Amino acid sequence: MHSKVVKLKIVDPIYAAIIFVQLGGDRQKAADWFALNIRQDTFKVDLLGATGSFFENSHHHGGLIWVEDASNFGVLVHEVLHATHYLLRRLRIELREDSEEVFCYY
Repeated sequence: MHSKVVKLKIVDPIYAAIIFVQLGGDRQKAADWFALNIRQDTFKVDLLGATGSFFENSHHHGGLIWVEDASNFGVLVHEVLHATHYLLRRLRIELREDSEEVFCYY
């Protein structure tokens, strides 16, 4: 039985980031959907055995979070943390005690 595929586009007006999220479905199809939305050539995804991924986009401020099983919240949180670190590092915001709230809100 296949679970429903959920696709989201999250636009952050503060840091001007766009994060695409696909919960459920095929990883390559998620990458193709992401590439189409950012007007980039499609790319081959080769992550055998992965149940989630964060694909950064060096041309735009953002990326794609893909989680194979939409009910696996542990993998979702893991990939969201990768995305948060990537986006805030691009803004030169490192995780420290005085920047912890920025990471938590993101």
